[in-house]
Amino acid sequence: MCELSGLRPALLYAGIMAIIFCGITATAQPPPLTLTNNDGRELRLPVPPSRIAVAGRASFVIVHTAALFPEARDRLVAAVGSRQLRDEHLRFLEAAGRLPPSLVILDGEVGPEQLAPLRPDLVLLKSVSVRLGDALAKVSIPALYFDLETPEQYERELLTLGKLFGNTPRAEALAGYYRERRTRVAARLADLPAGKRPRVLLLQASTRGGTLSFSVPAADWIQTRLVEMAGGVPVWREAIKGSGWTVVSLEQAAVWNPNVVLVVDYGEGNTEMASLIRADRTWQKLDAVKNGKVWTFPRDLVTWDQPDPRWALGLMWTAKRLHPERFAELDLWTEVMAFYQWYGLTESEITEQIKPRLRGDWR
Repeated sequence: MCELSGLRPALLYAGIMAIIFCGITATAQPPPLTLTNNDGRELRLPVPPSRIAVAGRASFVIVHTAALFPEARDRLVAAVGSRQLRDEHLRFLEAAGRLPPSLVILDGEVGPEQLAPLRPDLVLLKSVSVRLGDALAKVSIPALYFDLETPEQYERELLTLGKLFGNTPRAEALAGYYRERRTRVAARLADLPAGKRPRVLLLQASTRGGTLSFSVPAADWIQTRLVEMAGGVPVWREAIKGSGWTVVSLEQAAVWNPNVVLVVDYGEGNTEMASLIRADRTWQKLDAVKNGKVWTFPRDLVTWDQPDPRWALGLMWTAKRLHPERFAELDLWTEVMAFYQWYGLTESEITEQIKPRLRGDWR
């Protein structure tokens, strides 16, 4: 109870202030938040960010990974993306309740002048976008960097996202999901002799410029890792020294003469690309084509070979394709069901929304 009786005049002011504040509970200021960048550097924020933007190259990887956390809906205010992210991806993630309908989608290359008006208190970037991060720092907008390129980085950086969104238990559960899939595949292949590992060629097919061309991924990219973890030998690993996709000729493919060819097409015609290889007389000289082992990497919203959260589906699909006898009981549709429940979808919603989008040789 607040009382002023008996107060001397000198204490009158203090008494008045006591009445004003009596019964009012002070709201605690959120504590500072310290986050770890991809390279181990710490980023200290005075309070947890409430307005987060995603920008830079390959931003869809961060968007889809952040959307694994329900809290992203209330924090994300903007993302940089292609027409695909604006349309199909955005509609899906909005319908799943993981992105706000008010999310601003910015086109292509953006700088501080496009991001600053949105008043973000943090921008999430892939590590390749350091130039944009430096430009943001000049206008006092902090950036947090992610790699999200390897299974190990995924587990570590999921924990960073969990801390950012205030949901460490979910981050640990997600990391456990990926760890369990990796462990399960590794256990089935533990006694596989080196001579039983098929020689695999993973190709990205492209028709840009009206010419059909093929390229292979960098040696340290997740596509290469998926083939290795699934019990295959990536035939391009030692020959390719580039840091990105490297165009290869049919002559080089003939020298490698793989047992298996996996075709990736980031457009919409990936099934047709694999069919072109099977039907081409020159490609038919390869053992993989002769033995009917040319397959298209599956996709739904995104192909399963990328460092997108779906890479776990890509790992299991690759393992089943390379070693069907060791993964006979592995049902890909069951795995699709398990994965999309992380986005909050029910089994009926997954059947209605995801199954019609499945393309490639996923069965």
